[in-house]
Amino acid sequence: MKKRKIKRVGIPIPKSITAFIPSNLDLDKLLKENPPTFKYHKDNFIYLMDLVYVYFDDTQSEEKGEIYTRLHSALIQRRVRNYRDYFDYLIQNKILFEDKHYIVDKQSRGYSFTFEYSMGMKKVEITYTKLIKKIQTFYNIDNPTPIIDTKKIKIPYLLKWFETGKLKIDFEAGEKYLKDLYLKDITTDSEESVKDSVKHQAMIKYNSRLRPLILLHEGIFNPKIDTTAGRLHSTLTQLKSDLRQFITYDGHPLVSIDIVNSQPYLSTVLLSYEK
Repeated sequence: MKKRKIKRVGIPIPKSITAFIPSNLDLDKLLKENPPTFKYHKDNFIYLMDLVYVYFDDTQSEEKGEIYTRLHSALIQRRVRNYRDYFDYLIQNKILFEDKHYIVDKQSRGYSFTFEYSMGMKKVEITYTKLIKKIQTFYNIDNPTPIIDTKKIKIPYLLKWFETGKLKIDFEAGEKYLKDLYLKDITTDSEESVKDSVKHQAMIKYNSRLRPLILLHEGIFNPKIDTTAGRLHSTLTQLKSDLRQFITYDGHPLVSIDIVNSQPYLSTVLLSYEK
């Protein structure tokens, strides 16, 4: 079968992309003292670890106590072809552990940081051009469709809010709110063995929630539009909804309005239009 060629859509390639890894992980030292047996690039390790923060499902964690990040293998392989070698290395070195249980078309394998490497994270930069191009090209998990260039597409009414420098978040208040949630989570049990388990889950949730807060505070919005649904994705959409109360624009608080059953509602407006 002839392989379909994916065309790029004028996507600007940044020189670096911000990512996060465990704060107590010295990756350079680890790779030097215990070199992988496969051909690798350090930034691929960084990218894969960052995905564990990015795609963590906060809702599943709250409802089912989930601590794993479910990662679609097709998405990962498009960006890091031999991703399995990288994950196996991180698992062998006790940085990650894996839930190998998966259900075809329903549940992917899960990855989580071990207790030792879940107690904090630090910001690093991905500079590997080849990887950055792949990250910028493929966004949708199920279809290898290119991202539309937000600098060329005509949606200034959306993007202008990111470009003015007036969109801010009270980082200290947001961080305190997340710390309070963390403390609330770890004070629910008394047995020491259970405490470690609860603390582990609570810290995993805390880190995944903190990541977009840091990016938003630093003005890193990463707006992207996928060609499948036409949705605008950004750091703002990744933010835990509880933290929106700390966002301001030009010093004014924002208000969120959710229109229930909006499609039927908007349809009535169109159908009742008088010529």
